[in-house]
Amino acid sequence: RRRPAAEAPAPDDGVFAAVLAKGFADRQLVVDRQTIDYLTVRSERSFAAAHALVQRLDQAALAQRRRINVKLAGEVLAAITAETEAEG
Repeated sequence: RRRPAAEAPAPDDGVFAAVLAKGFADRQLVVDRQTIDYLTVRSERSFAAAHALVQRLDQAALAQRRRINVKLAGEVLAAITAETEAEG
């Protein structure tokens, strides 16, 4: 008999910001606190979403040869939103 998988509760602002900061640090990316705060209040609140967001921002920064800042973060979040709306 299978047990239902336990779901982790959505992280609060502090935990989510720390997960983002750790994800960026693991990739050796320097991202300022303002950008992390911007992402924290505008992103889907899950550990998987944080991981995916860090990956998308890293890819966008490399492709466009830009630093990760609030402007790039807004562009990436807008692209994610557009993709999600197109799927649903």
